[in-house]
Formats: sequence, C-alpha cells, structure tokens
Amino acid sequence: MIKTKYTHTIMAGIIKRKNTWYACFRINGKLKVRTTGLHVCPVVPPGKSKNAAMKEAELQARLVAEELEKEAKGALLNVDVIVSLTGNKSKSVLRNKRYIPSVKEHLVQWLAARPNRRANARYRKGIECFLDFLGPEQEMPLDMVTEAQAKRFMNRYLELLSSKTVSIYLYGLNAAFQQAVNERLFPYNPFKGVRPSKIDRADAAERRAFTVEEAQRLTEVLPGEWPDMVRVCLYTGGQRLGDIATLQWKQIDMAEGIIAMTTQKTKRRMNKPIIAPLKEVLEGSARRRHCPRSAVQSGAGRPGGCDALLHERVRAAHRGGHVGRRACGAGHGGRTILPSLGGGRR
Repeated sequence: MIKTKYTHTIMAGIIKRKNTWYACFRINGKLKVRTTGLHVCPVVPPGKSKNAAMKEAELQARLVAEELEKEAKGALLNVDVIVSLTGNKSKSVLRNKRYIPSVKEHLVQWLAARPNRRANARYRKGIECFLDFLGPEQEMPLDMVTEAQAKRFMNRYLELLSSKTVSIYLYGLNAAFQQAVNERLFPYNPFKGVRPSKIDRADAAERRAFTVEEAQRLTEVLPGEWPDMVRVCLYTGGQRLGDIATLQWKQIDMAEGIIAMTTQKTKRRMNKPIIAPLKEVLEGSARRRHCPRSAVQSGAGRPGGCDALLHERVRAAHRGGHVGRRACGAGHGGRTILPSLGGGRR
C-alpha cells in the first residue's frame, strides 16, 4: 500500500505503467513517482515459468522502490542494490544521482572500451599492478583515490622497475582517471602531474652493458638451446630475444651471408650480416634441423616467455657484480660487446 484514506504514507509502493513497475511514495505530503526500470513481464529465462519471472520482477521492483524512498528522505542510497537489480537500466533509475563506480570497475571498463592497440598490454599491466597495490581498497569508490596514493604507488614500483616502465603505467592510469573527470564523476585527477623525478629518470644512465666474461658466463648457465639463442642475439647486433626465438630458416641466406629480419616491436625490416661466429652457431643448429620453414630454435613460437627465463638465469651470470635495473636486456649488452666479438651493424 502507498497510503491510507487519510493520505498518510505507510511505505513505498509500486504501480504498473505499460510494462514497467514504478515506485510511489510521499515526501512531505507530495507524491513522488519514480521508475524502477524493471518490466512487469520480463524476459523469461530457460527453466522458469512466466508467473515465477513476473513475481521475481515484482519483488525486485519493491526493493528498488524502498531504496528510492530512503534516498528521497535523506538516507544514503545503496547504489549497489540498484545496479545489481536493474542492470543497464540503473542510470535511468538513478537519474541525476551521482553514481561512482569502484576503482576496479572503472579501470576494467576503461581498458575494455579502448580499441585493440599494442599499448593496451602495457596499460593492462599497469592497472593490474595498481589494483594489486590497493588490495581490498580496489573496491572503494573511484573518487576516494588520492594523489598521495598515486605517489606511493609510483615510488613502490620505481624500486622494482625502470622509470620508463613506471612512466608508461602512470600514463595509462592518468588517462583512465581523466576520463572519469571528463564524465564529471569527480573534479580532480589524482594521477595528474604524478611522474618520476629527474633523479628517478636518471636510472637509465646507471645501466651498463655485459662484459665479455659475463656474456660467456650467461651462455654457461642457460639450459638447452638458450646459449645459442643468446649468441645469435649478440652476433646480430643485439636483436631482441623474441625476434631470435621466431627466426626461421627461410629468412637465412647462408650463400649471401645475410639474415632478413622484421622486428616484432617496430616492424622494421633489416638485413643482418652473418659474421663468422654467427655462421658457426647457425651451422651447428642446421645439423640438428633441416626443414627450411621451421624455426631455427626449438623454443621458438613463445617469445613471451623468453625474457622471464633470461631474467631468472641472468642473476647467476651477474653474481658478484653490480647491475642496474633491467640491465639484463640482451639488446643493450649485445650492441656494446659485439665489436669485441668481431661483428658490427650495417
């Protein structure tokens, strides 16, 4: 019931208008009618009768009506109840009431709505790191994230990763929060202006290349065909490990002494000379494989796992010496020590 014959409000009620339930209640004697966004006769799911579906929709409409009445009387609106019961109709039910999604909900939706771009993988990793940093607080409303939390997140990951990687994470998070600001969910972006300082960005200058002894030791501690893959990286001028992992025999012209390559990251095409040490490695691998369309290394096809294993093994190669963060990249060390091994870039 909505009222007695004396027009005194008892509780929120619901009425039918066309095929929609509407909430009815009085505030200071004035009748308020608000849509619940729920159909009187909803879509009947498999395994449920029409009457059961209608009764369930009516019960849900009463729960929504009670929440709308509480909000109209000054109590805190339970947005989660409205969203869970009304689904994509929640915006029309809430009307001008501000709905703040949780941190996790907004970031996941922002990432899913982006076009399929290569940068999304890095932004996804940054979002995963930030949610992991927040822990249980990732379920808090989006507008509760502070600039102090953004700076603490940055400082923590500067201890683990290079400043360039952290900057990419911050760039993605800044864009995600700025979208919420543009949509008027809240006025201030906590990630705006949060960037590594000049001192933090100077960590790139601390990195040094592998010495010849360290590179040789690295080939000793790696298992299976990894030593050959590392040698090919070095002898081709420091190519990325993923490019070497997917290298096929049809790209190699032993007669002309040329390897035709296209880098995965930049799609740059290049021809690499086959120097004497590289020729020895390729001939040794050729004796084990004879299919011209197969990969040169049996571990090819999964370049995504290359860096993880290399980073794990490289610690043993560098044991006893100082190495800057991410100094274990084969590209940086390969380009530096290659001249001493008899190779060069063309």
